[in-house]
Amino acid sequence: MSFLLLAVLCQIPGFSTVQAASQPAPFMKLTTLTDLYIHGLQDLHSAETQLFEALPFMAGAASNPGLRAAFETHRAETGIHVSHLEDVLSLTGADAEGEKCRGMEGLLKEGRALIREEADPEVLDAGLIAAARKAEHYQIAGYSSVRVFAVLLGEEEVVGILSATLEQELATDGKLTNLVMAVINADREILTPVIQKPETVECQDQLREMNETLMLSLVRQHELAEELEAKNKDLQILINAASHDLRTPLVNVKGFASVIQDHLQPLRGGVSTDRQSGGELPEEHEEIFRDIEAAVAFIHASAGKMDGLLRGLLVFSRLGMQPPKLQTVNPRGILEESLAATQFQIEAAGAEVVIGELPLCRADPNLLGQVISNLIENALKYRDPERPLRLEISGVQNGGRCLYHFRDNGIGIAAQYQEKVFDLFHRVNPGEEQGHGLGLAIVRRAMDRMGGSVTLESALDKGTAFSLTLTAIKNAVPPVST
Repeated sequence: MSFLLLAVLCQIPGFSTVQAASQPAPFMKLTTLTDLYIHGLQDLHSAETQLFEALPFMAGAASNPGLRAAFETHRAETGIHVSHLEDVLSLTGADAEGEKCRGMEGLLKEGRALIREEADPEVLDAGLIAAARKAEHYQIAGYSSVRVFAVLLGEEEVVGILSATLEQELATDGKLTNLVMAVINADREILTPVIQKPETVECQDQLREMNETLMLSLVRQHELAEELEAKNKDLQILINAASHDLRTPLVNVKGFASVIQDHLQPLRGGVSTDRQSGGELPEEHEEIFRDIEAAVAFIHASAGKMDGLLRGLLVFSRLGMQPPKLQTVNPRGILEESLAATQFQIEAAGAEVVIGELPLCRADPNLLGQVISNLIENALKYRDPERPLRLEISGVQNGGRCLYHFRDNGIGIAAQYQEKVFDLFHRVNPGEEQGHGLGLAIVRRAMDRMGGSVTLESALDKGTAFSLTLTAIKNAVPPVST
C-alpha cells in the first residue's frame, strides 16, 4: 500500500492501518462509493453519540466556569448533530446503528484516564481541552471526507447539512483554542515556567499554523467545488447550444435531400419521354441517376446518424445536471414500461424475454429506466442472426446490495473490447455500422450517479451478461411476481 493511499485512507473514520496491513476490517463490505459514504455516516453517528454521553463528565471535571459552559453548549450542539445524521441515514435506507467508532472510543478513553489523574485544576482543564480538541479534529476529518462523498453522489441536501455541521465543528475547535489561553492566563504563577519555554512557544506557533492551513484548505476546497460547478454549467450551456445549432442545419440537409429525391423520378421520366428511342436512357445516363440516388440515400443515412449522436450527447450530458432523486424503487415496474416501449422491436425480432425475481432497491426511477432501456436495446441490436434472441433478466439481494443480471445469447463482445465498451463513442463491435457508441456510456454514467456499478461478462458467439449493483432496501418485502 503506497504512502499516499495510506494517508488518504487514514482520513476515513474507522479505518485502521493495522487492519489495512493485516486483515480486512470487521465492518460492512465496501464495494461502492455509496457503501463508503454510508459507513462514514454511521461512524460519525457513533462518534457523536459517544461524545454526547461523555461531555457531561468532562464538564463536571472542569474547574474553569467558561470551560464548563463550553462543554455544556457543545453537548447541545452534538445532540443536534446526532439528530441530523439520523435524518441523513434515513434517506439512504440504512440503520443509524453501525459499527462502534473505535477512533472516538480511544480518544474518550484517554480523556477519562486524564480525569482520574491527580492534577492541578488548571492543568486538568488544559488537558480536557486538549482531549476535546482531539475529538473535534477526528470529527472534522470525518465530516470533510463524507461531505466529499456526498458531493460525488449528488446528494445536494446532505452536502448542505454536512457543510453546516463542519462549520460548527471548526468554530468549536476555535473556541477551545481560545479557552486554552484563557485557562493558562487564569493562573500564570503555576504555568508561566512552562509557557515561557522556547519549545512550548514553538509548538503553539506550529499548532496555529496547522489550524490556519486546515482552514485555508477547506476554504480552497469550497472554492474549487464552486468553480467546478460553474464550469459544468458553462459546459452544459455549450453542449445545449452546439446541439441546437448543429441540428438546425441537419434538418435542412435532410429536407433538401428529400426534395432532390422527390424530383429525381419525375426528372428521369421527363428525360426518357423526350427521347425518340422509345423512352429508354443510355446506360451512362442511367448510371448518373443511380449515383444521384445512392448519394441522396447516403446523405439521409449520415444525417440520421448525426442526429442520433446529437440526441445521445444531450441525454448523456443531462445525466449530470440534476442530483439523482434516490428512493425506494420496484425495478419490475420500470422494466415492464421499458419492455412495452420496445414491444414492436421484440416481436419483430422473435425475441423471448424471461423475467425472474427483482428485489426492491434504492435508485432514481428515471436513471434506472434509462439503464434498463439501453440494455434491452443493446440486446436487440446485437442479437445473433443465426438464432432467436433470448434475454433473461433477474435479481438477487445480497446483504445491503442488490445485484441484477441481464443475460442474452447474442453475438457477444470480443475480449479486447470488453474494457472499452463503456467509453463514450465506442461501439460494442467497432467493425459494425450499427450503434452510436453512447448506450453503454449512458448506462455506466447513470449507475455512477446512483452510487451503483455495472460490469459485464461475454464470450463471442455465446452472449453477454451485464450485472448491475445498487443499494438494497433493508427488510423490504420482495415484490410479487406476475
